[in-house]
Amino acid sequence: MFLILLLIKVSRIQTFTDISFYIILFGVLLVWFFMKFYKVRVQRKLWNEFISNKDKYEIILAEAINDTKLLTEEFIDTEDGKRLIKALNKLPMVEAVRSTIVFLGRFIMAAERNPEVLEERDRIRESIVIPLMKQFIFIFAVIDKDVREIVEERVKKADEEGIQLENIVSPLLKEIMEKLSAMEISN
Repeated sequence: MFLILLLIKVSRIQTFTDISFYIILFGVLLVWFFMKFYKVRVQRKLWNEFISNKDKYEIILAEAINDTKLLTEEFIDTEDGKRLIKALNKLPMVEAVRSTIVFLGRFIMAAERNPEVLEERDRIRESIVIPLMKQFIFIFAVIDKDVREIVEERVKKADEEGIQLENIVSPLLKEIMEKLSAMEISN
Protein backbone atom coordinates (compact mmCIF):
# COMPACT_ATOMS: atom_id res chain seq x y z
CA MET A 1 0.00 0.00 0.00
CA PHE A 2 2.88 2.29 0.80
CA LEU A 3 4.27 1.68 -2.70
CA ILE A 4 0.96 2.72 -4.26
CA LEU A 5 0.81 5.90 -2.21
CA LEU A 6 4.37 6.67 -3.19
CA LEU A 7 3.56 6.17 -6.87
CA ILE A 8 0.56 8.46 -6.52
CA LYS A 9 2.56 11.16 -4.82
CA VAL A 10 5.51 10.99 -7.21
CA SER A 11 3.58 10.92 -10.45
CA ARG A 12 0.75 13.15 -9.19
CA ILE A 13 -1.98 10.83 -10.31
CA GLN A 14 -5.29 12.42 -9.61
CA THR A 15 -8.05 10.26 -11.04
CA PHE A 16 -9.49 7.10 -9.58
CA THR A 17 -8.95 5.17 -12.84
CA ASP A 18 -5.24 5.93 -12.76
CA ILE A 19 -5.02 4.71 -9.18
CA SER A 20 -6.97 1.53 -9.93
CA PHE A 21 -4.73 0.81 -12.93
CA TYR A 22 -1.66 0.86 -10.71
CA ILE A 23 -3.38 -1.26 -8.06
CA ILE A 24 -4.26 -3.89 -10.67
CA LEU A 25 -0.74 -3.75 -12.13
CA PHE A 26 0.75 -4.19 -8.67
CA GLY A 27 -1.58 -7.14 -8.00
CA VAL A 28 -0.62 -8.86 -11.25
CA LEU A 29 3.08 -8.37 -10.53
CA LEU A 30 2.62 -9.72 -7.02
CA VAL A 31 0.85 -12.85 -8.30
CA TRP A 32 3.56 -13.33 -10.96
CA PHE A 33 6.29 -13.05 -8.32
CA PHE A 34 4.67 -15.60 -6.03
CA MET A 35 4.13 -18.02 -8.93
CA LYS A 36 7.82 -17.79 -9.87
CA PHE A 37 8.83 -18.19 -6.24
CA TYR A 38 6.64 -21.29 -5.91
CA LYS A 39 8.04 -22.80 -9.13
CA VAL A 40 11.63 -22.28 -7.94
CA ARG A 41 10.76 -23.79 -4.56
CA VAL A 42 9.21 -26.88 -6.17
CA GLN A 43 12.20 -27.32 -8.52
CA ARG A 44 14.63 -27.03 -5.60
CA LYS A 45 12.65 -29.64 -3.66
CA LEU A 46 12.67 -32.01 -6.67
CA TRP A 47 16.42 -31.53 -7.22
CA ASN A 48 17.05 -32.24 -3.53
CA GLU A 49 15.06 -35.47 -3.85
CA PHE A 50 17.00 -36.31 -7.02
CA ILE A 51 20.36 -35.72 -5.32
CA SER A 52 19.46 -37.53 -2.09
CA ASN A 53 18.42 -40.65 -4.05
CA LYS A 54 21.08 -40.29 -6.73
CA ASP A 55 22.18 -43.94 -6.70
CA LYS A 56 18.67 -45.16 -7.46
CA TYR A 57 18.04 -42.60 -10.20
CA GLU A 58 21.49 -42.97 -11.75
CA ILE A 59 20.94 -46.70 -12.12
CA ILE A 60 17.52 -46.19 -13.73
CA LEU A 61 18.88 -43.70 -16.24
CA ALA A 62 22.14 -45.56 -16.89
CA GLU A 63 20.33 -48.84 -17.58
CA ALA A 64 18.00 -47.09 -20.02
CA ILE A 65 20.91 -45.46 -21.85
CA ASN A 66 22.81 -48.76 -22.01
CA ASP A 67 19.73 -50.48 -23.47
CA THR A 68 19.70 -48.07 -26.43
CA LYS A 69 21.98 -47.56 -29.43
CA LEU A 70 22.91 -44.14 -28.07
CA LEU A 71 26.45 -45.09 -26.99
CA THR A 72 27.28 -47.94 -29.35
CA GLU A 73 26.04 -46.55 -32.66
CA GLU A 74 25.45 -42.91 -31.72
CA PHE A 75 21.94 -43.33 -33.11
CA ILE A 76 18.45 -43.43 -31.67
CA ASP A 77 15.22 -44.77 -33.11
CA THR A 78 11.62 -44.58 -31.89
CA GLU A 79 11.89 -47.69 -29.70
CA ASP A 80 14.99 -46.32 -27.99
CA GLY A 81 13.24 -42.99 -27.52
CA LYS A 82 10.24 -44.67 -25.92
CA ARG A 83 12.54 -46.68 -23.65
CA LEU A 84 14.31 -43.49 -22.53
CA ILE A 85 11.00 -41.69 -21.93
CA LYS A 86 9.80 -44.60 -19.82
CA ALA A 87 12.96 -44.37 -17.69
CA LEU A 88 12.79 -40.57 -17.47
CA ASN A 89 9.21 -40.80 -16.20
CA LYS A 90 10.55 -42.70 -13.16
CA LEU A 91 12.78 -39.73 -12.21
CA PRO A 92 11.69 -36.61 -10.32
CA MET A 93 10.16 -34.17 -12.81
CA VAL A 94 12.77 -31.42 -12.64
CA GLU A 95 12.81 -29.05 -15.60
CA ALA A 96 15.77 -30.83 -17.22
CA VAL A 97 13.96 -34.17 -17.17
CA ARG A 98 10.69 -32.67 -18.36
CA SER A 99 12.35 -30.88 -21.28
CA THR A 100 14.16 -34.09 -22.27
CA ILE A 101 10.87 -35.99 -22.33
CA VAL A 102 9.31 -33.30 -24.52
CA PHE A 103 12.34 -33.33 -26.82
CA LEU A 104 12.21 -37.11 -27.21
CA GLY A 105 8.44 -37.05 -27.65
CA ARG A 106 8.72 -34.60 -30.55
CA PHE A 107 11.41 -36.76 -32.14
CA ILE A 108 9.26 -39.88 -31.83
CA MET A 109 6.24 -38.09 -33.31
CA ALA A 110 8.29 -36.85 -36.28
CA ALA A 111 9.85 -40.28 -36.83
CA GLU A 112 6.51 -42.06 -36.67
CA ARG A 113 4.92 -39.58 -39.05
CA ASN A 114 7.81 -39.87 -41.50
CA PRO A 115 9.97 -43.02 -41.02
CA GLU A 116 12.39 -41.79 -43.71
CA VAL A 117 13.76 -39.38 -41.11
CA LEU A 118 15.50 -42.32 -39.42
CA GLU A 119 17.53 -42.97 -42.57
CA GLU A 120 19.42 -39.69 -42.14
CA ARG A 121 21.87 -40.89 -39.49
CA ASP A 122 24.18 -37.86 -39.63
CA ARG A 123 21.30 -35.46 -39.20
CA ILE A 124 19.90 -37.48 -36.28
CA ARG A 125 23.34 -37.55 -34.69
CA GLU A 126 23.72 -33.76 -34.94
CA SER A 127 20.19 -32.70 -34.06
CA ILE A 128 19.04 -35.44 -31.67
CA VAL A 129 21.83 -37.64 -30.30
CA ILE A 130 24.43 -34.97 -29.41
CA PRO A 131 21.92 -32.68 -27.62
CA LEU A 132 20.47 -35.72 -25.84
CA MET A 133 23.93 -36.80 -24.69
CA LYS A 134 24.63 -33.27 -23.45
CA GLN A 135 21.40 -33.33 -21.47
CA PHE A 136 22.22 -36.68 -19.87
CA ILE A 137 25.72 -35.46 -19.00
CA PHE A 138 24.12 -32.37 -17.41
CA ILE A 139 21.71 -34.47 -15.35
CA PHE A 140 24.44 -36.83 -14.15
CA ALA A 141 26.77 -33.90 -13.36
CA VAL A 142 24.17 -32.09 -11.29
CA ILE A 143 23.24 -35.05 -9.13
CA ASP A 144 26.72 -36.58 -8.69
CA LYS A 145 29.74 -34.60 -7.52
CA ASP A 146 32.24 -37.16 -8.85
CA VAL A 147 30.70 -37.00 -12.32
CA ARG A 148 30.69 -33.20 -12.15
CA GLU A 149 34.44 -33.19 -11.46
CA ILE A 150 35.07 -35.50 -14.43
CA VAL A 151 32.97 -33.30 -16.70
CA GLU A 152 34.67 -30.11 -15.56
CA GLU A 153 38.09 -31.67 -16.06
CA ARG A 154 37.31 -32.94 -19.59
CA VAL A 155 35.69 -29.68 -20.67
CA LYS A 156 38.64 -27.66 -19.36
CA LYS A 157 41.09 -29.97 -21.12
CA ALA A 158 39.12 -29.76 -24.39
CA ASP A 159 38.98 -25.98 -24.12
CA GLU A 160 42.73 -25.76 -23.59
CA GLU A 161 43.38 -28.02 -26.57
CA GLY A 162 40.87 -26.17 -28.76
CA ILE A 163 38.62 -29.19 -29.24
CA GLN A 164 34.93 -28.51 -29.87
CA LEU A 165 32.59 -29.77 -27.18
CA GLU A 166 30.55 -31.79 -29.69
CA ASN A 167 33.63 -33.98 -30.23
CA ILE A 168 34.00 -34.90 -26.55
CA VAL A 169 30.33 -35.45 -25.71
CA SER A 170 30.15 -39.10 -26.78
CA PRO A 171 33.44 -40.23 -25.14
CA LEU A 172 32.53 -38.27 -22.02
CA LEU A 173 29.11 -39.94 -21.70
CA LYS A 174 30.75 -43.34 -22.28
CA GLU A 175 33.24 -42.60 -19.49
CA ILE A 176 30.43 -41.55 -17.17
CA MET A 177 28.48 -44.70 -17.97
CA GLU A 178 31.56 -46.86 -17.26
CA LYS A 179 32.03 -45.08 -13.92
CA LEU A 180 28.37 -45.61 -13.03
CA SER A 181 28.45 -49.28 -14.02
CA ALA A 182 31.58 -49.75 -11.86
CA MET A 183 29.74 -48.09 -8.96
CA GLU A 184 26.71 -50.33 -9.58
CA ILE A 185 28.87 -53.45 -9.48
CA SER A 186 30.54 -52.36 -6.22
CA ASN A 187 27.14 -51.73 -4.60
